[in-house]
Amino acid sequence: MINPPLVSVVIPCYNAAAWLRETLDSALRQTGVNLQVILIDDGSTDGSAEIAAREFPQVELSRTEHRGASRARDCGLRAARGEYIQFLDADDLLLEGKIARQCAHLISTGADIVYSDWRYLVETDEGMFQPSTLCTQQMRGAPELELFMDFWAPNSAYLFRRRMVEAVGGFNETLPILQDARFVLDCALNGARFTYLPGEVSRYRRHAAQISGNRVAFVRDMLTNAVQVQAWWVTHGGITVERHAALVAVYGNVARMSYEVDRATFWEAYRAVLQLEPHYVPAHPRGLAFLTRVVGYPRAEALAREYRSLKRAVRKLVGEPSPEHLRAMN
Repeated sequence: MINPPLVSVVIPCYNAAAWLRETLDSALRQTGVNLQVILIDDGSTDGSAEIAAREFPQVELSRTEHRGASRARDCGLRAARGEYIQFLDADDLLLEGKIARQCAHLISTGADIVYSDWRYLVETDEGMFQPSTLCTQQMRGAPELELFMDFWAPNSAYLFRRRMVEAVGGFNETLPILQDARFVLDCALNGARFTYLPGEVSRYRRHAAQISGNRVAFVRDMLTNAVQVQAWWVTHGGITVERHAALVAVYGNVARMSYEVDRATFWEAYRAVLQLEPHYVPAHPRGLAFLTRVVGYPRAEALAREYRSLKRAVRKLVGEPSPEHLRAMN
């Protein structure tokens, strides 16, 4: 690029002192573009802001009260001057040349958003992080459907045109778990053109606590997201056959995931799926589908739960390790 464009890197930070140096280094090592690196310290209590101020004077630092990552990113966007926007979590990494490669691809294709391959950094029992699975998933269908159903990539794998970010208007603070995924989906709902550039560009740090996670909060976010997207679709083109199928699949997935952990969310999701498909039968597993046809879906889930409990009891009685234990060992 003869006249390198300005790219704003927006980094929300809350108590990330253990990883912040490596993250900021990965952003500042980007070449081939002009950089504006913005760090929004979201009320950290571990000295994160002090590290940035003392060791990285080239980073634009703002400090706010602790109000969450979505608010911090929006604060960073207000300070951003770049034609392109790179979101980066304070514990993730950009590989060298990432921004320049993706920026050139956006310019050559005219697309609004580019995404590339990325790799997990998985926490070991000793608290270290090591490279793991390389994720090369691509969108094959309409982005609004892919991103609503099951496509996900971390912030670090994307690069956005500023005009698209401005069209969305900010992050959805009603979704504390799915806020990142929803922002990209909102881009798709607003007509963003996506393009895929092969090659690994970033590393996503997956903490042990994230793997266990807060399942109740997650399924509630999934339900809230589906309700909001359904309302958007109703007023923007209506519920097409493809959108109908996507909603049934997502509501059904929420019902499955929430039955044992949050019965209120289960019933909300089940009522929502019945409004779309009065004779709903889950697509999988086959045993659950069979039971649903015989006794109805809620009773089928109850029987499936009893069956799983019995299997766990038998394993414990005979000393056989659980599938979860086997996965942890591997």
